[in-house]
Amino acid sequence: MAARIKPEAWSPDGRFVLYRRDEVVLLNLPTQSDRKPKVVSDSPFMKGGFRFSADGRWLAYSLNESSRYTDSGAARNTPTAEIYIAAFPAMTQVQRVSTAGGCSPHWRRDGRELFYVSPHGTVMSVDIKAAGATLETGTPRPLFQLAIGDTSYCAARYDVTGDGEKFLVMEASSSSADEQTHIVTNWDVALRR
Repeated sequence: MAARIKPEAWSPDGRFVLYRRDEVVLLNLPTQSDRKPKVVSDSPFMKGGFRFSADGRWLAYSLNESSRYTDSGAARNTPTAEIYIAAFPAMTQVQRVSTAGGCSPHWRRDGRELFYVSPHGTVMSVDIKAAGATLETGTPRPLFQLAIGDTSYCAARYDVTGDGEKFLVMEASSSSADEQTHIVTNWDVALRR
């Protein structure tokens, strides 16, 4: 059986591409020099949602090594993932950020805040203080509730502006009609008028 490969993240300086093999092995592929992949993390636990901090020194991700289980939605009775941050590329100084489960981390551009989604579909915020090779995390606080329907909270699709002030969220459809996607091209022409 062939290995399942999934690209995860590209470092801000463009020097590394992270990808997962079979959901549990994280590899680092340098885009320069020898271009030979190196194992960054290999554990029996599923991991994903890798996001580099803007300076490329820290990596946020979700990991489901918890023995707790989700109790809501379609994700019921699945292991609860937690959000972690580790120093990259050594994957040392690992710190757990979430306190009651989470996935889909996103950094604020200045690296002073990390967002993620809780198992109940709440977007959470955590203050981050990084000084050189050390990092401190604050207490997670709720921002707003997503309308995720019966899908897994980890399937919540959202992004946040660099300043952390605006969110773009894909919400579950309440319509039973066929889903449609509309692509708008040349949208910037209307801005020039």
